[in-house]
Amino acid sequence: GLVSVAWSDIRAREADSNVFYTRALRRSARAFQPSHQLDGSRLGSDPDIDTPTTQSHPDMKLAGGKLCIAWQDDRNGTNDVYFTHSADGGSTFAADERVDDTGAGPSAQTAPSVAIDGTRCYVVWEDTRLGNSDIVVASRVLQ
Repeated sequence: GLVSVAWSDIRAREADSNVFYTRALRRSARAFQPSHQLDGSRLGSDPDIDTPTTQSHPDMKLAGGKLCIAWQDDRNGTNDVYFTHSADGGSTFAADERVDDTGAGPSAQTAPSVAIDGTRCYVVWEDTRLGNSDIVVASRVLQ
């Protein structure tokens, strides 16, 4: 697309926020396609009884028609980093997946940032699993 946008949004007065994506294929404010949710945090949840979660701080990069998006996500009780990607410039996306490997401990993974080199997506974030705030990186080969 000509313009791709990802953001954190609270919809329909729901208590939790989610990450959404849209793109425009031509130069017009009306050219934006309908937005869709990228995170799978609401799958199987009941907003009347489940605890609200926050998906926030998305970062997105595009190279050669491949798009990578990562965000901060507390659906498991503490902040983790989740990721999805698109091999067709944002027409479709893979299911979201957790990037960090910290388990269910009390640490927090925050402030994700994405880089892409055309064949691999890199996600870096702040991580407190060792007690201090460290910088951690993970990567995924794009297909």
